[in-house]
Amino acid sequence: MQFVFVRHGHPDYPSHPTPKQKNAARLRQEGVVAARAAGAYLKAQGIQPGLVVTTSAQRTRHTAEVVLEALGSAVKPLVCGGGFTAPKRATPSEQLAKELAEKLDDKINKWTPAGTTPSTVMFVGHEVSQESLVRSFPGRIEIPDDNRAAVIILDKVPGGSWTFDGRYHPGCGKAPH
Repeated sequence: MQFVFVRHGHPDYPSHPTPKQKNAARLRQEGVVAARAAGAYLKAQGIQPGLVVTTSAQRTRHTAEVVLEALGSAVKPLVCGGGFTAPKRATPSEQLAKELAEKLDDKINKWTPAGTTPSTVMFVGHEVSQESLVRSFPGRIEIPDDNRAAVIILDKVPGGSWTFDGRYHPGCGKAPH
């Protein structure tokens, strides 16, 4: 199984938005461009999600629409609550990765319709969740703060553990060093 995390593209809201403005904002043009690039990257990797989940924020739903269009996919996204979090100051470790993997498994089980097992689940969410995922795996990349529509791919290996091998598309940000 694969888990693909796409961070939403640049939203179109004022410099000091209210929570309501943030939640209702669609993507700016550069956000659409970045989301298309994310979809093109996934297509080039041969990745076609069988289940797509977004947060309730309009910017994540709009990002999912654009990515799915670039993939030529007819999958309809499921809108859910929040994403994933690990302690901000947590030191990456096998234990932290295991704990977050259990949370990820629980979320995927909750989202997946009974009797189905998608080979690829795509989640479109926010920076804090993407950082939590990456931060949980030791010796991996730093995602630049200005990075939007970045794609991170996790693989589930036989036996049930999730791995992150560094497959990453920088979206419209700078590639990690």
